[in-house]
Amino acid sequence: IQPNVDRTPEEDLAIVWGDPNEDAIYGATGNIVGDFYSNDIVFPNSLDGVANPDVAINMRQNIPYIIVVFRRYDFANNWEWAQVYKYEYDNFYYNAPGFGGVGSIPHGDIGSFSPPRIAAPLDGSTHEKDCQVVQVEHTALGEYIVHGGNYYGPKAPLNWSSDTLNAHEYESELSFNCCYNPQDYETKGAVVSYSEDIHVAWAYSAPDANDYFVIVNRTLLRDGNVKETYYQNYDYSYSVVNRSVFDEVNNTLPAIASRFNDDTKFIGWFNENDWHDPHPSYKITSWNEIIYDISVEADAGLVYPNPVFDQFYYDLTDKDAGMLTLYSYDGRKVLSHHVSNESGSIDVSSLPAGMYIVEVKLPDRIIRKKIVKI
Repeated sequence: IQPNVDRTPEEDLAIVWGDPNEDAIYGATGNIVGDFYSNDIVFPNSLDGVANPDVAINMRQNIPYIIVVFRRYDFANNWEWAQVYKYEYDNFYYNAPGFGGVGSIPHGDIGSFSPPRIAAPLDGSTHEKDCQVVQVEHTALGEYIVHGGNYYGPKAPLNWSSDTLNAHEYESELSFNCCYNPQDYETKGAVVSYSEDIHVAWAYSAPDANDYFVIVNRTLLRDGNVKETYYQNYDYSYSVVNRSVFDEVNNTLPAIASRFNDDTKFIGWFNENDWHDPHPSYKITSWNEIIYDISVEADAGLVYPNPVFDQFYYDLTDKDAGMLTLYSYDGRKVLSHHVSNESGSIDVSSLPAGMYIVEVKLPDRIIRKKIVKI
């Protein structure tokens, strides 16, 4: 149960999973065309219980090092924590000589944590243990704390550090209320991706979205500290990557990837808008750090071709008309067009080359897409 996987640029795979009785964590290695290298017990259950494993491959000087995180239970003391172990490799095997603890996120009561998630750098790593771990704790006081555990070689004197990733209040752009403490509202499902910066996402029951869940993103530095940004009166801000705050939709179970391109984040989540037909959604969004900002919908069928030379076509597959607006990438409105049919074309031959945002306002939602004018 609960399998997770990571890969190297050479298409080797490391996989981990647990067993139903929470007695051990298992692992296997192979490649994406189905060649099998090995499998072994990654962590045995001594006196404790273990569950919810995740795996990351740290590519240090083009050598793969596998790092595993999992929940560990101390039943005698009613403790739970995220334990991180690192494996060195001889021909990409899980093996005992490399078995060594890297660190752990602080203790808490059993049942108070979401599954831990881990990511590691693809290249440029300073140490084979470099990694970032995230998980959410629901404390006995009713707070929701997003924990981050980071191992970054240059740090001294201690290499492992633990940080709180949702400790900063924010001023909402939607409700104009000041000020919200995100730890006061339900938070779950933290995930992480490691690139030049580290990208973390989680589901957040936003008070300014009538307590419906939205997907929040924050950017961390390589040492695990939150990257400083400025919005209104605050030194640190959050980014909401979906617009469901206007639609009263619960979005949970986020997933995030940014490992191969730091300028672009691929973020997915589970859309609970219709319980008759719940479905996953995803978005490709460029880097941004302002809460409730303009993000870019990943809807390939909205406008085409992309890049566009003289005119683009739209196909909304929606009988209700709306307004189509084109913005330059610095936010200036350059074109506005009333959409009276499901499909049509718009002349952009007079616009200078560059990046643009197409925004389509429909009766029940707002759709945005990035296009390139050549």
